[in-house]
Amino acid sequence: MIIVSSYTANLAAFLTLEKMQAPIESVEDLAKQTKIKYGIQGGGSTASFFKIYQRMWRYMESQVPSVFVSSYAEGIERVRSHKGRYAFLLEATANEYENTRKPCDTMKV
Repeated sequence: MIIVSSYTANLAAFLTLEKMQAPIESVEDLAKQTKIKYGIQGGGSTASFFKIYQRMWRYMESQVPSVFVSSYAEGIERVRSHKGRYAFLLEATANEYENTRKPCDTMKV
């Protein structure tokens, strides 16, 4: 019974998750790909930080519609509504907080 349950759970997980060609494990991985759009909250410390990473900053500035959001809540909602096609970049402490809140459907990379 345990083997069948385990097999069924693994099969269900396999069938419901879309495989990515290469997993995103860092900001560099995100910058090197084009499948997943990414953005930040406009203004503030995160925007200042990413202006240093000119390649990523130019990418974000060039996107239509804009990938910049006005609040963390808007960024998190965009992640949820884009079903794996948008990554929201934010400070680590805010990211950890958001990842522990229900419905627990986001992850930190």
